Amino acid sequence: MPSHIFWQLVRHEWRWVGNRSKAARRRIPKKWWICYIITMAIAAFAVIFYASMKDDFGLTNIWFFSLGLPYIIFFSGYGHVKREWDNNTNGWWLTLPYPRFQLVAAKFLGALLQAIAILVAVFILALLYASTIAVFQAGFSARDVLEFIKAGVGWYELLLGLSPFIISLGLFTGTVKYTMLRPIFPILWFVIMVLGSFFYWGFNAISSKKGLYAVLSGQIHAVWFPYGASSIAIILVGWLIGFGILRYTAYLLEKKLSL
Repeated sequence: MPSHIFWQLVRHEWRWVGNRSKAARRRIPKKWWICYIITMAIAAFAVIFYASMKDDFGLTNIWFFSLGLPYIIFFSGYGHVKREWDNNTNGWWLTLPYPRFQLVAAKFLGALLQAIAILVAVFILALLYASTIAVFQAGFSARDVLEFIKAGVGWYELLLGLSPFIISLGLFTGTVKYTMLRPIFPILWFVIMVLGSFFYWGFNAISSKKGLYAVLSGQIHAVWFPYGASSIAIILVGWLIGFGILRYTAYLLEKKLSL
């Protein structure tokens, strides 16, 4: 595949395309969904702002709301495959005259770019929110905001480091459903839930600075890079496993499709 064709595919995968079949059945207008989201965001803002009035509240506590980001990253990869079947474009996608691995790699990069965009947007919103609290609530200072930023950077380093593995796992899971391996689909979901538990517990246990939760809860001071050699090794191994998963996903699309 010529490089410019590959990057055109990546740009196509980067586009925020939803499920057209669900959109056609949706009875509530899109503008109302936007109103619902804005209303929930305002309500969440008010709740956290009220909680910030308590003496034991720290700005780093705000990052706890972002603990669901790994699942968003996973479903970014999962959705890139699922939407081909939901939108009835799987035939067009699979008959493109290019190797299946490059088609999967384009989806991987598109999902990774979307994940990075989401992470950046969440970080900016969280920073604006924490800064607003620091300005309007007594007891918070610029040092608290800096501690908030350091805690967020440490958390994001972990998210970005594991995103390639998480996205590749999402692509694989989305593919299994449409192959001869479909019977293991429920088991695969159970394994993913176990891996999710490790994500939230394992890195907390092996962190060189006594754990991620201790930083977010304000028990210890945040540092710019709170991870030791064992954490870095796990991330690197995750990249290698993720590459293998992408290769196997391409093999399933090539040899094991169940149409």
